[in-house]
Amino acid sequence: MKLAIITSRATSLKEVARSIAHAARKHNFTPIILEYAPSPIDLKNLAKLAIIVMTMNPLLSRSWFMAAREYNASNIPTWVYTTTEGRLPKRYVSLWMKRDLTFIANSNYTKEKLEEAGLAVADVVPHGIVMSEAEQAIQFKQQARKYLESRLGAGTIFVTVASAHKRKGHDLYASVIGMVVNECEDCKFYILTQPEAASFYDGLRNTYVDTRFGQLSRLEVLSLLAAAEWYVQPSLAEGYGLPIAEAQAVGTPCIHLQYPPLTEHSHPENIMVPFIDIVYDPMGEGIEYELHLYKPDDFAKAILKAHDISVNQKDRYNELSRKVREHAKNFDAEKVYAKFFQDIVVVEEIA
Repeated sequence: MKLAIITSRATSLKEVARSIAHAARKHNFTPIILEYAPSPIDLKNLAKLAIIVMTMNPLLSRSWFMAAREYNASNIPTWVYTTTEGRLPKRYVSLWMKRDLTFIANSNYTKEKLEEAGLAVADVVPHGIVMSEAEQAIQFKQQARKYLESRLGAGTIFVTVASAHKRKGHDLYASVIGMVVNECEDCKFYILTQPEAASFYDGLRNTYVDTRFGQLSRLEVLSLLAAAEWYVQPSLAEGYGLPIAEAQAVGTPCIHLQYPPLTEHSHPENIMVPFIDIVYDPMGEGIEYELHLYKPDDFAKAILKAHDISVNQKDRYNELSRKVREHAKNFDAEKVYAKFFQDIVVVEEIA
């Protein structure tokens, strides 16, 4: 059965679409990934069913949701697999979104925010990881390590993968790095991001900013995660936090703020930093981003603790690496996305 997986060109959404397509093949579907929303007539010539992978932003994503409504009205069963990073202002949530759309949330946090806005959520399906890709990336770990050390030198390497969006918290994280390198010259930081965020890190020692975010292959990114001692997620707001799941899949422990949805899929023995306040900022978009603020000193102490574990407590570090890799198997794409195909088959049989 032909399945259209429709999304935008955003890097994270495309990766999710790829993972769903991988799982679809394992469940005897023939997936096609589209980075645009075709007309219902054109879609009927391509597929019998559709999943739209899109952020739940009632303003910026409105056209994608209208497409989902039109597909359903044209007898093309369509689900919207979505995420959100904060509150959804009810003034932006149209009646037809509540009446005509069925959402599948990527986290319990997303489900809660959608339901607060009056939207129908059929299920929660966490993002899946293609474990065979993670295994392949581990095979290239040494080559990736050589690349990181060519930019940073030897030491404890902390990797971050994040777009330049304000909610990713680059400004605060830069202040954290400044504190850490003043305490420990052996701590090194690699940040894969967009060019717009590079200036936050100007002048920082032991820091390399790679502005090829969205340009590297999935294997390259996973290999870089595997080559680091730690993955750091400095985001102030997330609807899921996919790089944490990816880092765990290649055996790299994580450091991040202690808030849902990150805590929903992060291994409990990862290093988590408490937040001290929550503020809401619309940032000129259709979401009131739920920003979790923290003390930079607390985050710096967490990184220094991580450095000590990886250097002076090797057995503890190796055991944590084993645990996070095992934990990642709970989010195997073939397993978690099975819900999609079970639901689709049921709907198709009824039809």
